[in-house]
Amino acid sequence: ARGILSKVALQGCDSTVNLVCRTTLWSVLSMALDRRVSLLFSALPNKTLCTADERTVIVLVGLPARGKTYISRRLTRYLNWIGINTRVFNVGDYRRKATCEKGHDFFDDSNTEAASIRMKAASDALDDLTEWLEADGEIAVFDATNTTRARREMVYNHCVKHKFKVIFVESICDNKKVIQASILEVKVNSPDYAGVDKDIALQDFLQRIEHYTSRYEPIDDDLDKDLSYIKIFNQGQRYLANRIEGNVNSRIVYYLMNINVGKRTIYLVRHGESELNLQGRIGGDSSLSERGRLRALCPAVPERLCLPSFLPKSWGSLWRMKDFLISRCGPAIFGALSRLANLFNAVASNTGRRLMSWMLVSAKG
Repeated sequence: ARGILSKVALQGCDSTVNLVCRTTLWSVLSMALDRRVSLLFSALPNKTLCTADERTVIVLVGLPARGKTYISRRLTRYLNWIGINTRVFNVGDYRRKATCEKGHDFFDDSNTEAASIRMKAASDALDDLTEWLEADGEIAVFDATNTTRARREMVYNHCVKHKFKVIFVESICDNKKVIQASILEVKVNSPDYAGVDKDIALQDFLQRIEHYTSRYEPIDDDLDKDLSYIKIFNQGQRYLANRIEGNVNSRIVYYLMNINVGKRTIYLVRHGESELNLQGRIGGDSSLSERGRLRALCPAVPERLCLPSFLPKSWGSLWRMKDFLISRCGPAIFGALSRLANLFNAVASNTGRRLMSWMLVSAKG
Protein backbone atom coordinates (compact mmCIF):
# COMPACT_ATOMS: atom_id res chain seq x y z
CA ALA A 1 0.00 0.00 0.00
CA ARG A 2 2.87 2.39 0.80
CA GLY A 3 4.41 1.69 -2.63
CA ILE A 4 1.15 2.40 -4.46
CA LEU A 5 0.78 5.72 -2.65
CA SER A 6 4.32 6.70 -3.55
CA LYS A 7 3.66 5.95 -7.22
CA VAL A 8 0.46 7.98 -7.25
CA ALA A 9 2.09 10.89 -5.47
CA LEU A 10 5.05 11.01 -7.87
CA GLN A 11 2.88 11.52 -10.94
CA GLY A 12 2.48 15.25 -11.72
CA CYS A 13 3.94 16.55 -8.43
CA ASP A 14 7.13 18.49 -7.83
CA SER A 15 9.28 17.56 -4.84
CA THR A 16 7.41 19.83 -2.40
CA VAL A 17 3.92 18.88 -3.55
CA ASN A 18 5.05 15.28 -3.81
CA LEU A 19 5.89 15.23 -0.12
CA VAL A 20 2.54 16.77 0.78
CA CYS A 21 0.64 14.35 -1.47
CA ARG A 22 2.42 11.34 -0.10
CA THR A 23 1.98 12.44 3.49
CA THR A 24 -1.70 13.24 3.04
CA LEU A 25 -2.53 10.06 1.14
CA TRP A 26 -0.64 7.88 3.59
CA SER A 27 -2.37 9.58 6.52
CA VAL A 28 -5.77 8.91 4.96
CA LEU A 29 -4.92 5.27 4.32
CA SER A 30 -3.49 4.86 7.82
CA MET A 31 -6.71 6.21 9.31
CA ALA A 32 -8.70 3.79 7.15
CA LEU A 33 -6.55 0.87 8.29
CA ASP A 34 -6.83 1.93 11.92
CA ARG A 35 -10.60 2.05 11.60
CA ARG A 36 -10.87 -1.60 10.57
CA VAL A 37 -11.30 -2.66 14.17
CA SER A 38 -14.04 -0.10 14.74
CA LEU A 39 -16.13 -1.92 12.14
CA LEU A 40 -16.67 -4.56 14.80
CA PHE A 41 -19.03 -2.13 16.50
CA SER A 42 -20.82 -0.58 13.53
CA ALA A 43 -24.38 -1.54 12.70
CA LEU A 44 -25.04 -3.63 9.62
CA PRO A 45 -28.14 -3.76 7.40
CA ASN A 46 -29.96 -7.00 8.12
CA LYS A 47 -30.88 -8.16 4.66
CA THR A 48 -27.44 -7.64 3.16
CA LEU A 49 -25.66 -9.36 6.02
CA CYS A 50 -26.92 -12.93 6.20
CA THR A 51 -28.10 -14.57 3.03
CA ALA A 52 -30.00 -17.85 3.03
CA ASP A 53 -26.67 -19.70 2.90
CA GLU A 54 -25.19 -17.74 5.80
CA ARG A 55 -27.79 -18.32 8.48
CA THR A 56 -25.97 -19.51 11.57
CA VAL A 57 -26.68 -21.51 14.71
CA ILE A 58 -24.52 -20.84 17.76
CA VAL A 59 -24.52 -23.98 19.92
CA LEU A 60 -23.59 -23.59 23.59
CA VAL A 61 -21.64 -26.39 25.27
CA GLY A 62 -20.74 -26.90 28.91
CA LEU A 63 -21.68 -28.15 32.35
CA PRO A 64 -24.35 -26.34 34.39
CA ALA A 65 -23.35 -23.11 36.21
CA ARG A 66 -20.72 -22.21 33.61
CA GLY A 67 -22.42 -19.03 32.42
CA LYS A 68 -23.89 -20.41 29.19
CA THR A 69 -27.27 -18.72 29.51
CA TYR A 70 -25.64 -15.43 30.48
CA ILE A 71 -23.33 -15.64 27.46
CA SER A 72 -26.27 -16.52 25.20
CA ARG A 73 -28.35 -13.54 26.29
CA ARG A 74 -25.51 -11.03 26.19
CA LEU A 75 -24.33 -12.23 22.78
CA THR A 76 -27.88 -12.12 21.42
CA ARG A 77 -28.37 -8.60 22.74
CA TYR A 78 -25.10 -7.47 21.14
CA LEU A 79 -25.87 -9.01 17.74
CA ASN A 80 -29.33 -7.44 17.69
CA TRP A 81 -27.72 -4.15 18.70
CA ILE A 82 -25.50 -4.12 15.60
CA GLY A 83 -28.41 -5.06 13.34
CA ILE A 84 -28.30 -8.86 13.13
CA ASN A 85 -31.65 -10.54 13.77
CA THR A 86 -30.79 -12.97 16.59
CA ARG A 87 -32.82 -15.04 19.04
CA VAL A 88 -32.10 -17.44 21.92
CA PHE A 89 -33.73 -20.88 22.12
CA ASN A 90 -33.27 -22.15 25.67
CA VAL A 91 -33.88 -25.89 26.01
CA GLY A 92 -34.49 -25.48 29.75
CA ASP A 93 -37.58 -23.39 29.00
CA TYR A 94 -38.94 -26.17 26.76
CA ARG A 95 -38.18 -28.76 29.43
CA ARG A 96 -40.02 -26.76 32.13
CA LYS A 97 -43.08 -26.53 29.87
CA ALA A 98 -43.03 -30.29 29.30
CA THR A 99 -42.75 -31.44 32.92
CA CYS A 100 -42.86 -30.29 36.52
CA GLU A 101 -40.01 -32.63 37.50
CA LYS A 102 -37.06 -30.54 38.69
CA GLY A 103 -35.09 -32.73 41.11
CA HIS A 104 -31.57 -33.92 40.32
CA ASP A 105 -32.86 -37.45 39.60
CA PHE A 106 -34.53 -36.09 36.49
CA PHE A 107 -31.08 -35.44 35.00
CA ASP A 108 -29.74 -38.91 35.65
CA ASP A 109 -29.35 -40.84 32.37
CA SER A 110 -30.43 -44.03 34.12
CA ASN A 111 -33.87 -42.41 34.34
CA THR A 112 -34.91 -43.36 30.81
CA GLU A 113 -38.29 -41.65 30.97
CA ALA A 114 -36.70 -38.36 32.01
CA ALA A 115 -34.00 -38.73 29.35
CA SER A 116 -36.73 -39.10 26.73
CA ILE A 117 -38.44 -35.92 27.94
CA ARG A 118 -35.15 -34.00 27.84
CA MET A 119 -34.45 -35.21 24.31
CA LYS A 120 -37.95 -34.19 23.24
CA ALA A 121 -37.38 -30.70 24.68
CA ALA A 122 -34.15 -30.37 22.69
CA SER A 123 -35.88 -31.55 19.50
CA ASP A 124 -38.76 -29.11 19.97
CA ALA A 125 -36.30 -26.26 20.47
CA LEU A 126 -34.45 -27.25 17.30
CA ASP A 127 -37.70 -27.40 15.33
CA ASP A 128 -38.71 -23.91 16.48
CA LEU A 129 -35.21 -22.66 15.79
CA THR A 130 -35.36 -24.04 12.27
CA GLU A 131 -38.77 -22.55 11.56
CA TRP A 132 -37.61 -19.15 12.80
CA LEU A 133 -34.38 -19.14 10.78
CA GLU A 134 -36.18 -20.20 7.61
CA ALA A 135 -38.59 -17.29 8.08
CA ASP A 136 -36.64 -14.10 8.77
CA GLY A 137 -34.04 -15.09 11.37
CA GLU A 138 -30.31 -14.68 10.80
CA ILE A 139 -28.54 -16.12 13.85
CA ALA A 140 -30.07 -18.51 16.39
CA VAL A 141 -28.49 -19.36 19.74
CA PHE A 142 -29.14 -22.92 20.94
CA ASP A 143 -28.75 -22.65 24.71
CA ALA A 144 -28.33 -26.08 26.31
CA THR A 145 -25.63 -28.19 27.96
CA ASN A 146 -24.90 -30.34 24.86
CA THR A 147 -22.28 -32.15 26.93
CA THR A 148 -22.12 -35.39 24.93
CA ARG A 149 -20.64 -35.94 21.50
CA ALA A 150 -23.84 -37.73 20.44
CA ARG A 151 -26.01 -34.73 21.34
CA ARG A 152 -23.72 -32.29 19.52
CA GLU A 153 -23.64 -34.56 16.49
CA MET A 154 -27.44 -34.65 16.46
CA VAL A 155 -27.63 -30.85 16.59
CA TYR A 156 -24.90 -30.44 13.96
CA ASN A 157 -26.51 -32.90 11.52
CA HIS A 158 -29.87 -31.17 11.94
CA CYS A 159 -28.30 -27.81 11.10
CA VAL A 160 -26.36 -29.16 8.11
CA LYS A 161 -29.55 -30.76 6.79
CA HIS A 162 -31.19 -27.32 6.76
CA LYS A 163 -28.05 -25.65 5.38
CA PHE A 164 -27.26 -23.67 8.53
CA LYS A 165 -23.73 -22.84 9.54
CA VAL A 166 -22.73 -23.95 13.05
CA ILE A 167 -20.44 -22.42 15.67
CA PHE A 168 -19.93 -24.17 18.99
CA VAL A 169 -19.22 -22.06 22.08
CA GLU A 170 -17.93 -24.13 24.99
CA SER A 171 -17.63 -22.64 28.46
CA ILE A 172 -15.14 -24.55 30.59
CA CYS A 173 -14.63 -23.69 34.25
CA ASP A 174 -12.82 -25.62 36.98
CA ASN A 175 -12.56 -22.71 39.43
CA LYS A 176 -14.64 -23.87 42.38
CA LYS A 177 -15.11 -20.36 43.77
CA VAL A 178 -16.48 -19.09 40.47
CA ILE A 179 -18.81 -22.08 40.14
CA GLN A 180 -20.04 -21.71 43.72
CA ALA A 181 -20.73 -18.01 43.20
CA SER A 182 -22.63 -18.74 39.99
CA ILE A 183 -24.79 -21.35 41.70
CA LEU A 184 -25.63 -19.15 44.69
CA GLU A 185 -26.32 -16.06 42.60
CA VAL A 186 -28.23 -17.56 39.69
CA LYS A 187 -29.16 -21.22 39.88
CA VAL A 188 -30.76 -21.42 43.33
CA ASN A 189 -32.97 -18.50 42.29
CA SER A 190 -33.95 -20.04 38.95
CA PRO A 191 -37.52 -21.21 38.16
CA ASP A 192 -36.43 -24.79 38.91
CA TYR A 193 -36.08 -23.90 42.60
CA ALA A 194 -38.87 -21.41 43.09
CA GLY A 195 -40.02 -21.60 46.72
CA VAL A 196 -37.26 -24.06 47.68
CA ASP A 197 -34.89 -23.41 50.58
CA LYS A 198 -31.53 -22.19 49.25
CA ASP A 199 -29.48 -24.81 51.08
CA ILE A 200 -31.66 -27.61 49.72
CA ALA A 201 -31.55 -26.07 46.25
CA LEU A 202 -27.76 -25.82 46.41
CA GLN A 203 -27.30 -29.48 47.32
CA ASP A 204 -29.75 -30.62 44.67
CA PHE A 205 -28.05 -28.55 41.98
CA LEU A 206 -24.61 -29.86 42.93
CA GLN A 207 -25.93 -33.39 42.43
CA ARG A 208 -27.38 -32.33 39.08
CA ILE A 209 -23.90 -31.16 38.05
CA GLU A 210 -22.50 -34.56 39.05
CA HIS A 211 -24.94 -36.29 36.69
CA TYR A 212 -23.76 -34.13 33.80
CA THR A 213 -20.09 -34.45 34.76
CA SER A 214 -20.28 -38.25 34.60
CA ARG A 215 -21.14 -38.12 30.89
CA TYR A 216 -19.35 -34.91 29.88
CA GLU A 217 -17.34 -35.13 26.65
CA PRO A 218 -15.63 -31.79 25.93
CA ILE A 219 -14.98 -30.65 22.39
CA ASP A 220 -11.79 -32.40 21.30
CA ASP A 221 -9.18 -30.32 19.49
CA ASP A 222 -8.17 -33.32 17.35
CA LEU A 223 -11.44 -35.15 16.77
CA ASP A 224 -13.37 -31.91 16.22
CA LYS A 225 -10.69 -29.99 14.32
CA ASP A 226 -12.98 -29.54 11.31
CA LEU A 227 -15.66 -27.76 13.36
CA SER A 228 -15.93 -24.03 14.03
CA TYR A 229 -15.76 -23.40 17.76
CA ILE A 230 -14.46 -21.17 20.51
CA LYS A 231 -13.59 -22.36 24.00
CA ILE A 232 -13.81 -19.99 26.95
CA PHE A 233 -11.77 -21.10 29.96
CA ASN A 234 -12.66 -19.94 33.47
CA GLN A 235 -14.91 -17.16 32.21
CA GLY A 236 -12.24 -15.29 30.28
CA GLN A 237 -8.92 -16.49 31.64
CA ARG A 238 -8.04 -18.09 28.30
CA TYR A 239 -9.61 -18.60 24.87
CA LEU A 240 -9.22 -21.04 22.01
CA ALA A 241 -10.76 -20.35 18.60
CA ASN A 242 -10.84 -22.87 15.76
CA ARG A 243 -11.84 -22.35 12.10
CA ILE A 244 -13.49 -18.97 12.65
CA GLU A 245 -14.12 -17.41 9.26
CA GLY A 246 -16.01 -14.36 8.04
CA ASN A 247 -16.89 -10.93 9.35
CA VAL A 248 -19.86 -11.94 11.49
CA ASN A 249 -18.05 -14.86 13.11
CA SER A 250 -15.11 -12.58 13.88
CA ARG A 251 -17.48 -10.15 15.57
CA ILE A 252 -18.89 -12.98 17.67
CA VAL A 253 -15.47 -14.16 18.79
CA TYR A 254 -14.27 -10.61 19.52
CA TYR A 255 -17.31 -9.94 21.68
CA LEU A 256 -17.00 -13.25 23.55
CA MET A 257 -13.38 -12.42 24.31
CA ASN A 258 -14.50 -9.20 25.98
CA ILE A 259 -17.50 -10.48 27.90
CA ASN A 260 -17.42 -10.50 31.69
CA VAL A 261 -19.79 -12.65 33.71
CA GLY A 262 -19.03 -10.88 36.99
CA LYS A 263 -21.33 -8.26 38.48
CA ARG A 264 -20.43 -4.59 38.18
CA THR A 265 -22.07 -1.19 37.99
CA ILE A 266 -21.89 1.16 35.01
CA TYR A 267 -22.82 4.80 35.45
CA LEU A 268 -23.73 6.86 32.37
CA VAL A 269 -23.78 10.59 33.07
CA ARG A 270 -24.51 13.40 30.63
CA HIS A 271 -21.82 15.98 30.00
CA GLY A 272 -22.20 19.48 31.41
CA GLU A 273 -24.54 21.93 29.73
CA SER A 274 -22.98 23.46 26.59
CA GLU A 275 -23.61 26.75 24.78
CA LEU A 276 -25.32 24.86 21.95
CA ASN A 277 -27.61 23.14 24.44
CA LEU A 278 -28.91 26.56 25.45
CA GLN A 279 -29.66 27.28 21.77
CA GLY A 280 -31.46 23.97 21.32
CA ARG A 281 -28.92 22.78 18.74
CA ILE A 282 -27.64 19.21 18.43
CA GLY A 283 -24.01 18.33 17.78
CA GLY A 284 -21.23 20.83 17.35
CA ASP A 285 -18.13 21.29 19.45
CA SER A 286 -19.04 24.21 21.68
CA SER A 287 -17.71 25.21 25.07
CA LEU A 288 -19.56 24.76 28.32
CA SER A 289 -22.08 27.20 29.68
CA GLU A 290 -21.67 28.67 33.16
CA ARG A 291 -23.79 25.87 34.61
CA GLY A 292 -21.92 23.34 32.52
CA ARG A 293 -18.60 24.41 34.00
CA LEU A 294 -19.88 23.43 37.41
CA ARG A 295 -20.39 19.89 36.13
CA ALA A 296 -17.15 19.55 34.17
CA LEU A 297 -15.67 16.23 35.29
CA CYS A 298 -13.39 14.73 32.68
CA PRO A 299 -11.07 15.76 29.81
CA ALA A 300 -12.52 14.54 26.53
CA VAL A 301 -13.99 17.21 24.21
CA PRO A 302 -14.71 20.90 24.91
CA GLU A 303 -18.31 20.28 25.91
CA ARG A 304 -17.09 17.92 28.63
CA LEU A 305 -13.99 19.85 29.64
CA CYS A 306 -13.21 23.04 31.49
CA LEU A 307 -9.42 23.16 31.80
CA PRO A 308 -8.19 24.69 35.04
CA SER A 309 -7.26 28.29 34.44
CA PHE A 310 -3.76 27.79 35.84
CA LEU A 311 -2.67 25.42 33.05
CA PRO A 312 -0.35 26.95 30.42
CA LYS A 313 -1.98 27.56 27.04
CA SER A 314 0.52 25.22 25.40
CA TRP A 315 -1.04 22.35 27.31
CA GLY A 316 -4.20 22.68 25.25
CA SER A 317 -2.64 20.99 22.23
CA LEU A 318 -1.49 18.13 24.44
CA TRP A 319 -5.01 17.60 25.69
CA ARG A 320 -6.34 17.65 22.12
CA MET A 321 -3.81 14.97 21.21
CA LYS A 322 -5.07 12.92 24.12
CA ASP A 323 -8.66 13.45 22.94
CA PHE A 324 -7.67 12.20 19.49
CA LEU A 325 -6.08 9.07 20.92
CA ILE A 326 -9.11 8.38 23.08
CA SER A 327 -11.48 8.73 20.13
CA ARG A 328 -9.32 6.43 17.99
CA CYS A 329 -9.14 3.84 20.76
CA GLY A 330 -12.91 3.51 20.93
CA PRO A 331 -12.97 -0.24 20.24
CA ALA A 332 -10.42 -0.87 23.00
CA ILE A 333 -12.45 1.24 25.40
CA PHE A 334 -15.56 -0.70 24.40
CA GLY A 335 -13.80 -3.91 25.29
CA ALA A 336 -12.66 -2.49 28.61
CA LEU A 337 -16.24 -1.55 29.38
CA SER A 338 -17.05 -5.25 29.57
CA ARG A 339 -14.14 -5.96 31.91
CA LEU A 340 -13.92 -3.17 34.47
CA ALA A 341 -15.57 -3.76 37.85
CA ASN A 342 -17.31 -0.38 38.02
CA LEU A 343 -17.33 2.34 35.39
CA PHE A 344 -18.24 6.03 35.45
CA ASN A 345 -18.70 7.45 31.95
CA ALA A 346 -19.70 11.02 31.05
CA VAL A 347 -21.27 10.97 27.58
CA ALA A 348 -23.46 13.03 25.29
CA SER A 349 -27.17 12.28 25.60
CA ASN A 350 -27.48 10.56 22.20
CA THR A 351 -24.42 8.40 22.93
CA GLY A 352 -25.82 7.55 26.35
CA ARG A 353 -29.13 6.48 24.85
CA ARG A 354 -27.32 4.25 22.38
CA LEU A 355 -25.32 2.59 25.14
CA MET A 356 -28.42 2.17 27.28
CA SER A 357 -30.22 0.47 24.39
CA TRP A 358 -27.52 -2.19 24.45
CA MET A 359 -27.18 -2.52 28.22
CA LEU A 360 -30.87 -2.75 28.97
CA VAL A 361 -32.71 -5.96 28.20
CA SER A 362 -34.37 -5.01 24.94
CA ALA A 363 -35.02 -6.93 21.75
CA LYS A 364 -33.06 -4.54 19.58
CA GLY A 365 -31.08 -1.33 20.07
